[in-house]
Amino acid sequence: MKSIMFFFSVLFLFVIETVSGNNFCNRDSCICDVHNLVEMQQNMDNLTTDEIKNFLSTFDGCCINNVEYTEFSNEILYSLLGHNKAYLLVKVLSENSELPLNNIKQAIENPINDQIDIKKAYKNIKAIKGCKSMRNAILKSINVAISKL
Repeated sequence: MKSIMFFFSVLFLFVIETVSGNNFCNRDSCICDVHNLVEMQQNMDNLTTDEIKNFLSTFDGCCINNVEYTEFSNEILYSLLGHNKAYLLVKVLSENSELPLNNIKQAIENPINDQIDIKKAYKNIKAIKGCKSMRNAILKSINVAISKL
């Protein structure tokens, strides 16, 4: 009986690991719903640091299989970079080391849409005072995107 219980326990852990490895998320911060992005876009002037943090947490790879979400999130990311509240984005990234910074920088380096104003994002981030190391890391990623033009 103990061996059967052990077998099912191992099987259960294997299934959980497989599901996690296939980017199926059950965390509240990882809801890959385009409607959430539409709300962010419409509320750009009133975004809070928590909303930005939740948005950035979706760059951890859990939404990678949702092409529509991934493309729209890249546009929203660049909207934030070019917005007058971009300092909040830099602040959130500076204060939250658990965020997937490498994936976010990779998204910045690879803008999805040709209509994105990368140079505006660069000027906007460059003008931010404070959080110098994070600001410089973002500028470096934007420069990579500019070099691909």
